[in-house]
Amino acid sequence: MPFAVFHVVLTGIFLALFRNKFIKNKFPFYFVVIGAIAGLVPDVDIIIFYLLSFFGYGVDEIHRTYTHSIFLPLLFLVLGNFFYIRKKRSSFRFDLLFFVISFGIFIHIILDVLFSYRVRVFYPFSSYLIGLDIFGFIPKSWNNTFLNVVDGVILVLWLVYITVKKKITDFV
Repeated sequence: MPFAVFHVVLTGIFLALFRNKFIKNKFPFYFVVIGAIAGLVPDVDIIIFYLLSFFGYGVDEIHRTYTHSIFLPLLFLVLGNFFYIRKKRSSFRFDLLFFVISFGIFIHIILDVLFSYRVRVFYPFSSYLIGLDIFGFIPKSWNNTFLNVVDGVILVLWLVYITVKKKITDFV
């Protein structure tokens, strides 16, 4: 399972590339940051698990169910479309807010499907589990450290990249 830095940095990179390469900076950079942070939203169910564990619920009953379902980013996409269709432009673009949140959540789900053992992407309509478990090849003795190292390497590479490209001011 990818950790927080993995989700935030990769979501931020994907969103920044989309913003910079495809739509040519047509929305403020803070939306990239919001979308990157939204890449953590599906794991709010961990906090819910901590609370419900006192009532006998297990992590598998809570984690990667509702918040990892494809329906959560679709909900934010519908909200974004609602504000986009209204065409009433205020000083704040609520349509973009909901679009980048949807993007962040969707990327989180994709990363979990690729790198985790299993995700219920159609929950609550189906409990079918999908997952490629790309990191499944690592020895069991590495389980507690390998993903921490991957998280750290991604963070360091990202910091080196934004420093070399002099893009650090985007994040200050």
